[in-house]
Amino acid sequence: MNYLCYYCNHEFPAEDAVDGFNEGFKTGFLCPQCGKNIQDNPNKKEWVFSSRSSEKFYGFVVVYCFTAWITLESITPNSWLHYLMAIGGLALILAYGYNIKPKDMYSPTLKTQPVAK
Repeated sequence: MNYLCYYCNHEFPAEDAVDGFNEGFKTGFLCPQCGKNIQDNPNKKEWVFSSRSSEKFYGFVVVYCFTAWITLESITPNSWLHYLMAIGGLALILAYGYNIKPKDMYSPTLKTQPVAK
């Protein structure tokens, strides 16, 4: 899991978060880049993509799934081959996405918020 700093927009792994208790902060953690006190934002769960192209890729996956679903519903004699082709296409798309943007495929990024004083 990664965090996105509220102040400097630096993305860092959760393991790199600095414990702020030694610096006098009782809640939250410190950003390793700017050193500000932040905390995770559980009320605002949003997808954070590393680039605009990865956001477009996930949009393409959603469009593919929707199109495959509509197509499978409209074909009258459904067979296991039709479902296998749809799942195989999705597997190829996800494998392609894993090769170009592996960080977005397995490591979610959470936005942070400043610690209330």
